[in-house]
Amino acid sequence: MASAEEQLKILLEQLQNDVNESLVEEVGEFIKDKEQEHIITDVYDMYSPKAYLRRGADDGLMADDNIIISPIENGVRIENIASVNPYYEDKLDMYQEGTLADIVEEGTAYDLFNKKSASYLDARPFRQNVVDELEATEEHVNVLSKSLKRKGYKIK
Repeated sequence: MASAEEQLKILLEQLQNDVNESLVEEVGEFIKDKEQEHIITDVYDMYSPKAYLRRGADDGLMADDNIIISPIENGVRIENIASVNPYYEDKLDMYQEGTLADIVEEGTAYDLFNKKSASYLDARPFRQNVVDELEATEEHVNVLSKSLKRKGYKIK
C-alpha cells in the first residue's frame, strides 16, 4: 500500500493532468471561439475589402486549423498562425516578420496599394479585445470550473 505522501503525490498529478486537459480541450476551445467572434466584429466588420478576397475560414484568420491551442505551464496558449495571402507575400517585406494576425492586430506596414489612409491600415486589436473581455467577464474561469466539476471535483 502506498504511503500518504505517495498517495498525495498521485492525487496532485491526477489533478494537474485533469486541469491541463480541461485547459486545452475546453478553455482553449472556448477562447478560440471568442477569438473567432472578435475576428468577425473587430476585423471583418470594420470594412469590406475591394481589392482582395478574404479567406476567412478558408485558410484565413478564422480557419480552425490556423488557431492553435497548446498547453503551457499553468495555462493554455492560443496562437493564430494564419499566413498572409500568398499573392501578397512578395509585395511587402514586413510580411516576413509576422503572421497575418500580428499585422492586423498592430496595423503595421499594411499598405499594399500605396494608400496613405485606408481602413485596412488601422490596427484592429482583436486578440487584445479577447483578453480584455475575458479579464472583465472571467468566463474562461467559469469554463474551467464547470469542466473540473464534470470530472468530479468540487469547486467553490
